[in-house]
Amino acid sequence: MSTRPRAQRAWRSQINSPEVDIYIDDLILVGLHRHVPRLHRLQDTYTAAMDRIKLPHKPSKLVRPSCDGVVCIGVEVDGRQGSVGVKPAALGALVAQTAALLREGRCRGQLLSHIVGSWSWAFQARRCAYVYSAFSAVYRFIEVSKNALFDIWPSVARELRLAMGLAPLLFTRISAPWSSGVVATDASECGGGVVATEQSPSIVANAARAALPGPDPSHEVPPLFPPPRWATIIACPWGREEHINVLEMRAFLLGVQWQL
Repeated sequence: MSTRPRAQRAWRSQINSPEVDIYIDDLILVGLHRHVPRLHRLQDTYTAAMDRIKLPHKPSKLVRPSCDGVVCIGVEVDGRQGSVGVKPAALGALVAQTAALLREGRCRGQLLSHIVGSWSWAFQARRCAYVYSAFSAVYRFIEVSKNALFDIWPSVARELRLAMGLAPLLFTRISAPWSSGVVATDASECGGGVVATEQSPSIVANAARAALPGPDPSHEVPPLFPPPRWATIIACPWGREEHINVLEMRAFLLGVQWQL
């Protein structure tokens, strides 16, 4: 596949030549519009090599370089729209299947495992949504019920409804420009805070691509920005006691709401 100039603005500093991805027996080539001739050559070289070793490609799965939406291992990459995600029709069918399961009120672990697998794949285009959905009770239900028929636990139903609610957000806009507004959030057991500063989009882009250190606590995170002047946007006490993880998320949501 290839991407048109509108999406190229976001990709230009990241893709200097065609990229190759391999998933089991699927080969995916991704490049910019100017890489189309090379993409054709790479694809032809690969298919010829596979034919020589008696592992021919499946004609129905061979897609020539295109700026239109191309489905790659279940995820549509659209070079014209500059978007990556499960096709809306497929995502809608998954929502309908999940809703039907909840209406039934009972299921086997194997069936739920299949549905959750589809959701997990859809979340790959927007991985932060997987954190929000927080599948926990779902996995426990699958482990306990296996092939037995169980009533769907309220906690499982809640997690599945949350996944359904996140469905419209499960795509990534690769053509979107970087924001010049930088927001940081934090929380304690007493209150939450949001601070903000302005940086050039190029500095923000470089910070987003910066390699962070590994788990070694002796490694410090290098400065990602020039010394900024942070402005306090929100500083508020909490109205009730909650787990610190919940409070951290509440502070994060305050930052998102302010940005919106």
